[in-house]
Amino acid sequence: MPNVDIEFHASYFDTSQEVEGDFVVFPVGSTGPFLTPLGVPIFGAFPDGVIGTPEIFENHIRLGFTAQYDGIVKHDISFGSGYYEGEIDKVTEEKNFGRNPVTLLPILPGDPVVDVSDTPFVFLTEDERRNTYAYIQDVWQFSNDWELTAGLRYDDYSDFGATTNPRLALVWSTSYELTTKFLYGEAFRAPSFAQTRAINNPLIQGNLELQPEQIKSYEVAFDYRPSYDLTLNLNFFHYNWTDIIQFIPDFSGSSRTAQNAGEQTGKGFEFEARWSVSEALKLTGNFAWQDSHDELADAPAANSPEKQVYLRSDWQIDTRWQINVQASWVMDRNRSYDDLRTPVADYVLVDMNIRNMLSENLEVALIVNNLLDEDAFEPSPNAMPVPFIPNDLPLAGRSFIGEIRYKF
Repeated sequence: MPNVDIEFHASYFDTSQEVEGDFVVFPVGSTGPFLTPLGVPIFGAFPDGVIGTPEIFENHIRLGFTAQYDGIVKHDISFGSGYYEGEIDKVTEEKNFGRNPVTLLPILPGDPVVDVSDTPFVFLTEDERRNTYAYIQDVWQFSNDWELTAGLRYDDYSDFGATTNPRLALVWSTSYELTTKFLYGEAFRAPSFAQTRAINNPLIQGNLELQPEQIKSYEVAFDYRPSYDLTLNLNFFHYNWTDIIQFIPDFSGSSRTAQNAGEQTGKGFEFEARWSVSEALKLTGNFAWQDSHDELADAPAANSPEKQVYLRSDWQIDTRWQINVQASWVMDRNRSYDDLRTPVADYVLVDMNIRNMLSENLEVALIVNNLLDEDAFEPSPNAMPVPFIPNDLPLAGRSFIGEIRYKF
């Protein structure tokens, strides 16, 4: 067909999560209370720990097409449609808590591990999800200095229904050196199988009534290139994130159920600079700042850093040797409003990569991560019913990795 370019695509993916041995959810000697499926609390100690060995087998099919039409002057139109089907076709589990599918009685602390596969007492229900989608987008060059991109996507899911999301991008060639962009977009995240279909779990329960998370974002971006060797980017953004899926405490207090219960707003900016100092040396750096707010708690959003700095240098010493050094500085991470621990400490991680082309086909490298052996931590959960980890989650210390690449 004149002025139309069409592509078809299809894929099939089969995967599984299989576990060797027992998966210990809580260590030896752990105590409840856990609620049995009958609603009766169990307070005794588990001499072998709380064991739940889950395995999942799933497959995914994707079909679709994309088309591009350029038969209208100053317009570049693209459109497409597709189909997705994902299925969890087998779930197996062995555990020492919950309910025995043979006797229908609670599994008590000290009882042996019971196989609950192919029964209503597994951790996740077998199910499938189907998604049909269609989209259209037009890039309109309505003047020499202005370009408008407008797009719309429609998704229909078998489990929670339909959602429509637009996007707009207005690009202004302000001058020979400066490009200005005004962006607006809406997007969604479908709830996962675990968030909708988890059952018989001592900590979390799924919810088949979940709706997708939604986000609206606004952005103004400046791309300034005063010379061939230097590029400066400055982006300002604002977003509104709604229907956030969170696990909310149940009435019993011993577990949580997934709910569309969160809302978060945020604003900030990011500045980036790329400088080619010479043919051999290139420098890159950026600084990002954000102010995110948990609207329901009326408190700063937890865990995400408010400020980040990234620096990188790439030095091509000669035709054989290359050195790359990069540093990341993470600052000002707030804890949850109900977490009274001291703030998480800032950290700086420095990584280095040294490469040598021994020949046209052979390359070797030495990679050093966390070169300064910084004690760095990420925030940990600190409230029931999630595990109590008071001292946060340590990141890896200094490590050395050797690499050999050979091209045939």
